Amino acid sequence: MIQLARPLGAAVLALAITATVLAVPARAVPSTTITFTSSPTAAIGQYNMLTVSITSSDGVTQPEGGVVFRNQSGEIVGTAATGRGSSVANAVATLPWWPTQQTSYSFTAQYNVAAGVSLAGSTTAEPFSILATPSGQHVSMSAPQMYLGVPATLTAAVYPGSLQGSIGFTGNGWGLGPSVPIVNGGATFTFTPGSLGWQEFGASFSSTNVAGVQGQVAQWVNVLPASAQPQLLPTAAPFPATLTPAKATATGPRPARRPASHFAKPARR
Repeated sequence: MIQLARPLGAAVLALAITATVLAVPARAVPSTTITFTSSPTAAIGQYNMLTVSITSSDGVTQPEGGVVFRNQSGEIVGTAATGRGSSVANAVATLPWWPTQQTSYSFTAQYNVAAGVSLAGSTTAEPFSILATPSGQHVSMSAPQMYLGVPATLTAAVYPGSLQGSIGFTGNGWGLGPSVPIVNGGATFTFTPGSLGWQEFGASFSSTNVAGVQGQVAQWVNVLPASAQPQLLPTAAPFPATLTPAKATATGPRPARRPASHFAKPARR
């Protein structure tokens, strides 16, 4: 039997196609980025939220999985599952936390990919700092009980105390007077309430030495009639000191006790 030889050109072409297929690199796994979106301040003694945003680089893959939050010591604060974010390629994760003192807290976050999701995990590029303050803002305010026609003083403080600027005090949304410069981390404003009932008093602050730092707080106060003021009792004059005579101390033997009389009375005739 005569076998026909395969054309040399066809064999070369087949080898070239095979080599081309083998040379195609594997599809790269899309990367992700994770960043904090939390407020830079938090309220002491209250639940606050640690929030992060995760985004995939391909723009189409949902970053599913979980996030591990750690403190400045590297200890795990908690974990949270991811949820749908602002787009199909974005996810968010939120964890409640509770600051206990006025200080700056630092956190990092790590995104772990869920099984079956073709994405690479990621970690925040640098720690995220949150300043814990009494109000959860860079400014706090304290208002006393107020009485109609009686001067009252509003007190405000800024955090940290090194911030500079001025504080504007308001009543029911209206300015009570000119802004008060901050001195030693705070400011005060004295005014006289002119109406009765529940009213909202506030303080707003914008720093002049740190760009973008500002805050605004408010407090409700029920302004009462002047007659409702607690009546202070007059202070009684102190009683004169009374000298207590010292007890006499016997130096000799105690006299014998006189015996009781046991004689019966004679019968009456």
